[in-house]
Amino acid sequence: MLAIQAVTERPLLLQANVANRIAKYLSTLIADGVSAVGTILIAAVILAIGYGVGEYLDSAVYDWTLERGLDDRAEETPVSAVTAESDPVASAAGLLARYLVYLVAVLAAVRTLNISELRTLAATLFGYVPNIVAAAVFLVVGFGLGRLLGTLVPGLVSSPGITENFPETHLGQLLDADSGTVGRVAGLVVEYYVYAAAVYVAAATLTIAPVAALLRDGLTYAPTLVGALVVLVLGALVADHVADVITSVDAAEEWVSKPLLSGTLQALVYLFTAVIALNLAGVDSLLLAVLLLAVVFPVGIGFALAVGLGGQDFVAGRLSSD
Repeated sequence: MLAIQAVTERPLLLQANVANRIAKYLSTLIADGVSAVGTILIAAVILAIGYGVGEYLDSAVYDWTLERGLDDRAEETPVSAVTAESDPVASAAGLLARYLVYLVAVLAAVRTLNISELRTLAATLFGYVPNIVAAAVFLVVGFGLGRLLGTLVPGLVSSPGITENFPETHLGQLLDADSGTVGRVAGLVVEYYVYAAAVYVAAATLTIAPVAALLRDGLTYAPTLVGALVVLVLGALVADHVADVITSVDAAEEWVSKPLLSGTLQALVYLFTAVIALNLAGVDSLLLAVLLLAVVFPVGIGFALAVGLGGQDFVAGRLSSD
């Protein structure tokens, strides 16, 4: 009798256990679903708030930058050549503020969702934000400083002895220079050197290795090139001064024509100046030696013949007077 009762109650116990397990599973599933829905709603609210704050900051930063007149100052910098917008600085500042807020909102939402893969990705992106902000600051400061120095340097280097005499030299006439050319070129060189330095610092901050390496090499070579240009300007002034000295010496006319003598000496000064400048610029010294011999030797022979032929009458007169 007991055996029959046990056999009868066993299926009932099994059914009760299955029902309990199903109920427990459903309750757990519902609880997890409610929790997940709540978490998703919180993340959605965070994203919505971030979107609204980002839009507001975009407009506020844009208006603030526009009121400060930064776009007007940027019109005379390379920024105007990069974009055709009338307000590139204000637009860029507003977009930067907006997307920074977006990134913070996304990071907060991902942390709320507690998805490990997304948390790792968001943390990596958020860790890069300081570099982006620093690069933007370097660019703004660098371009502002470059523009300031570009306006100050022409007045500092405008020495009357250089700016007024250089246009009268052969090199100045070849370049169609005026009294302000030297100052303007010096200002542009300094201005764009500062621009390049700012871009290099920004690229290095953002770890853009190819761009940073290229700019570093250019910045290293730039002073050498500037030194070569300075040598050319000074050489042109010296050559012109030598021609004036020869023209003012009356005794030189007895031996050879003054225009021939002054022109020859000017050519030699220009030649040696060019050789020195090219040497400073890094041109191979052997090539410069060959160039120097190829030009100086024929010029020397021609000058010697001119002096010899021109001095015949002078020597004959001296001998007859004796």
